[in-house]
Amino acid sequence: MFIRKFGNDKTSQGSYAAYRGIHFISLSSSDHETSKDTINRLSDQILVLRPYRTAFNRENAQSAFENLLFSIEGWVERFTDMFIDDQRFANEHVRFVNQHRHILIQFQELLASNQDLSSAVGYPDNDQNILAALIFRYVEQRIFGQTPCGISPLMAELLQEIQNTLPHCTSPPVDMTAISAWRGQAYHALFSQPNYPEARQRGINALSSELADILRFICAPGGWPAFVRSISSKIIEPSVRLDENFRRAHEEYYFDTASWTEPGGNMSELKGLLSVNAARFNAQMDVSELYPTPSMGQLREHFICSLHPALKAKEVRKLNQGENVRQSATLFKEKVLVAWDPETVQGRDPATMKQKTWLSRIATP
Repeated sequence: MFIRKFGNDKTSQGSYAAYRGIHFISLSSSDHETSKDTINRLSDQILVLRPYRTAFNRENAQSAFENLLFSIEGWVERFTDMFIDDQRFANEHVRFVNQHRHILIQFQELLASNQDLSSAVGYPDNDQNILAALIFRYVEQRIFGQTPCGISPLMAELLQEIQNTLPHCTSPPVDMTAISAWRGQAYHALFSQPNYPEARQRGINALSSELADILRFICAPGGWPAFVRSISSKIIEPSVRLDENFRRAHEEYYFDTASWTEPGGNMSELKGLLSVNAARFNAQMDVSELYPTPSMGQLREHFICSLHPALKAKEVRKLNQGENVRQSATLFKEKVLVAWDPETVQGRDPATMKQKTWLSRIATP
């Protein structure tokens, strides 16, 4: 009836069209408000579920790792400079520790377990380099290993097992780019537990005492409490803090040692190393600039040891085709000790360079 009544009236037709338009706009506005509410609700849920975003990035990792190395090297210099610079003092120290051999046992055992460092003892001007390298290997194993300081081994194993299982999940599959974020959030939650600070400090105290016992032979008489505190503040606590930041991060940070010294190693790996030449007063050496170019066999013969590993970062990136690619980048080069000098060393065993240094006189049982 309504349409028929106004059907032949142009004005009435316009009024009807306007009515329909108003009604349509009213419905669209209502739908829009409903959609807006839904979006806001979903956004709130996403914000709740979204992993936290740490401010720790690659630049921070590189800087913190470099600071840790400098801290360890500085600590070694502080407690051993007198043995390196004063031959009379070094002789007195060697006589003292030889009369108290029990204080050397743990140090000698740790050194012997790192065969390349043990074999490097005696190269001139490298006692402190070798001692700093040994300390770093201790913290690498005891702090940057599978179990973080202050966390139970069982909990660490469980997290690692879940992380290893996630890539194999199906129906639906897990987004590979989210696994590192999940790991970081999980560790962030563990480090945020109320009882963690106390457990963390207990771990730092225990590791500080353990390392102090290993290095007891360089502790001055009567200086034990200060010696332990210095190890805690300059070596152990900074290492624990860096490990926590690595585990909280959304990228995987790890240490890596080049395999070029092993059979089948690639010489191109040498370009990514910081080489220190014991045959040239520890001057830096660029392998790519050596002429004539040495063979891999020649280089292996003159490789002494690794002084610290490279720091690398790995992340999973999703390509446009949806494929996941793991990308790795070197943030800090590995440092190695070599003995390369065509005039004095080549053609003979580089070990002939060794001298009777302070460390060599106490390193072996």
